[in-house]
This record gives sequence, C-alpha cells and structure tokens, in this order.
Amino acid sequence: MTALMFSFVLSAGLLLTYRRFAPRFELLDKPNRRSQHSEPTVVGGGVVFALALSATLILFDLPTLSPWLGGGGFIALSIVLSGVGLLDDKFYLPSGLRLVVYTVAATLVFALSVELEWWWQLLGVLALVWVINLVNFMDGLDAFVLCQTLSVAVGMALLAAFALDAAADVALRWLLLAAVLLPFLAFNWPPASMFMGDAGAVFLGFCLGVLGFESALVDLRLGWAWLVLMMPFLVDATGTLLLRLARGHAPHLAHRDHAYQRLARRFEEPLLVDLGLLMLQGIWQFPMAFLAIHGGYSTLIAVIFSAIPSVLVLVYMRRSA
Repeated sequence: MTALMFSFVLSAGLLLTYRRFAPRFELLDKPNRRSQHSEPTVVGGGVVFALALSATLILFDLPTLSPWLGGGGFIALSIVLSGVGLLDDKFYLPSGLRLVVYTVAATLVFALSVELEWWWQLLGVLALVWVINLVNFMDGLDAFVLCQTLSVAVGMALLAAFALDAAADVALRWLLLAAVLLPFLAFNWPPASMFMGDAGAVFLGFCLGVLGFESALVDLRLGWAWLVLMMPFLVDATGTLLLRLARGHAPHLAHRDHAYQRLARRFEEPLLVDLGLLMLQGIWQFPMAFLAIHGGYSTLIAVIFSAIPSVLVLVYMRRSA
C-alpha cells in the first residue's frame, strides 16, 4: 500500500513540474486538421509514467513488473521507449525509425524471457510491437487511452487478486501501473490541459503487452482475460488498419478513420466517447473477462462474445460515414 501511495504522489508531483517546464522546451502539440483540440497543449507528459514507476520499483526494492525479463531490463527498456516517444513528440521522428526501436525492444523482451520455442518468440515479438503501435494509434482523444489502460489495469488486478489465489504478485504489478496513471486524469480529462504524447502511449503499449504476457505465463486464464479487456482497442485498431490496407492506403500515414475518431466527430464531445468506453468495460468486457477466468467451454465463448460490441461499433461507424 505504501508503494502504491508513493507512486501516486510522485506521479502527481512530476506531472505538475512537467506542465510548468515543458513550454520552455516547446513541448507543445499545436492543432492541425486531425486534432481534436484548438489550442497549443503541453505534450509528452507520459514520460512521467515511466519515471514514477521506475523510481517506485527501485526505491521499494520491488520485483520489476516483469521478473522474467531479468534484473532492470524492464525499467531500462521502458525508460528508453518513453524517451524515444518524447523525442518524437518534440522532433517528429520518422515512422520507420520508431518501428525499428519498438522491434528491437520487443526482441530483447523475448530474448531475455523464459525459454520458448523460436516460433513462440517470433509471435510474441510481433504481438508486442503491434500492441505498442495500436495504443499509439488510439491516442487521439482526450483521456481515451487513459480510460482504456486504467480499465485493463484495474480489471486485471481484481481478477488476479480475487479470482485466482496464486496471482497476488500479478495484481500488485497491475495496481502499480494504475497508481502512476491516476493523477493524469486531472490533466487529461476533457478538455485536456496536457497530453501524454508518444512518450506515454508507447510506454503504456509496452507495459500492457509485457504485463499481459507475464499474466498469461502465471495463469493462461489471465491471458484470455487480458485479451477480453483489450478487445475494444484490438478491434478498432486492427479492423481499421485492415480496412485501410484493403483500400490501398499506406499503413504508416496518419488518419482519422478509427471508430473512436468517427464517434468523436459524430457527438462533437470527447467526454461521451470516454464514458462510453468505461461503460463498455464495466458492463460487458469485465464480465466476459471474469467468465474467461473460469476456463472450460466458457473461455472461447467469452473471448468471442467480448468482441461483439466493438465489431458492431466499427461496422456501424464505417457504414454511416
């Protein structure tokens, strides 16, 4: 509990400090044709997540969020990825360079992990790179990624703590992630006064992927539960990418085709989209994840059913455009 409180307070303090000094370094997101905001806004605040979480792990001598990664591997990779994201927020790095960095980081994760067959490692690298990218793709609306990540983190912590007796350590790691994110609600809730930027989105994608993999190693049912809770982002990002590829669009080009972006334009209010996501997680995704935990015949059913609302929203928003 002390570690959770410390991470929360440290994150809040660092965010206040970052907001004060970021404009001096021109870390500002200026509006463009794809933007949901109309005024220059501080960007890159997500670097605080990596710093606060790493400091907590070190000062309290806690096991890293992924003990199978080895030593300070998780801390080092998370800070490097967040740092690269911050550079992108400032200088707009080429997409190819960023993809190389993500791939190298993901490769190191599985090279330092438990013994796995080479093809499992390859699949793991591809999956982790995709999770990092999709979270970045979905970071285009005030508090949207924050709501999703908090839903997954809190949901996984509850499931690990109460549905599985042997997963208390996993629950603590998810709670630590939630603790460093909570203060950002005050800055990122619509209308946002600060954006996490790539510094935050890349780090959160890395954490979600690594923690999801670790949870599956502890108990495969937690892996299925993670998949269920991630389904809104997985469906929107993957479905939109495939539809754009089918129409001949380059995958690396920025756009406003995601279902959540279309919803935001339809309602002209980001808050409604955020609240809709939170309701979806509470009313549908979490019960399906709980069902998946119990395994047996219900696991596959829970995973399939968990995708239905997100698929319906994606299809509806494409047809009604």
